[in-house]
Amino acid sequence: MNLDEIIELLKKWSEFKTIHKGQGFSEFGRWLANSDIQEKNENPSPIIKTGKPLTEEYADQTQFLASYFLKRMNKFIRIYTKDIFDNYGLNGSDDFSFLALIDKMDRPNKKELCKVNLTEITTGMDIIKKLVKTGLAEEIPDETDKRSKRMIITPKGKEIVEKVYQKLREMSEDVLGDLNQQERAVIIQFLARLNTYHTKNVMKK
Repeated sequence: MNLDEIIELLKKWSEFKTIHKGQGFSEFGRWLANSDIQEKNENPSPIIKTGKPLTEEYADQTQFLASYFLKRMNKFIRIYTKDIFDNYGLNGSDDFSFLALIDKMDRPNKKELCKVNLTEITTGMDIIKKLVKTGLAEEIPDETDKRSKRMIITPKGKEIVEKVYQKLREMSEDVLGDLNQQERAVIIQFLARLNTYHTKNVMKK
């Protein structure tokens, strides 16, 4: 390593310590590797009043950045899948999620469907009503609770679910972008862990 490289490394260390007070060399190594990746790709974050990209200004606020990136990922997925759902008369991923779970679960009742889909009862009931009206799902009596109805998928609904799954598998846009196999395994592992944590947290309420 020559003198110029040492000076550049010290500058990076100074920048890191300014942002991440109290962190050490292992965190610095990860930050440096991530910085190199970001430098190769144009930062698409909006420029805010300080003159910096939003993600740089709030680099030390991990909860904010996690929410920011996850929200954008959700929007990207909606953009990529919109035409697929539209072509089969579904109002986005919510309609499909309800229909797919009616197919996979064992005759769930309406409240169960709303709960597992993390959807408010009134909104969920509207989705279920639409699926029944369009002939994709059907209500059947609940043998243990006469006030309740259970849901089953119709042959038409089953066909739609299978076609949508096939189209999703054939999507030209890869949700995980240019991540390699190891990176894909890591992000899925952490997403699964977060899903378990938050599902338990929400279901307690």
